[in-house]
Amino acid sequence: MALEKAARWTAKKKSELVLQILKKEVTLADICRENDLKQSEVQAWPDDFLNAGMNDLKLEAKNEQAQHDRSLKI
Repeated sequence: MALEKAARWTAKKKSELVLQILKKEVTLADICRENDLKQSEVQAWPDDFLNAGMNDLKLEAKNEQAQHDRSLKI
């Protein structure tokens, strides 16, 4: 499923492509071919996407712990 050709690849457009790859709806090669992208450009996007999500989950856990610690000091 090709997205509209973009002069600039926004995070939203990249994430749409990454989700298609992760859901195995299309292959990385298909995405690149359909969107005129180099595979070397796109191959890091899924890892970046997953790492960002993992980091957000870690931050959320730290924030919850800090909030809990603050509530104990009250």
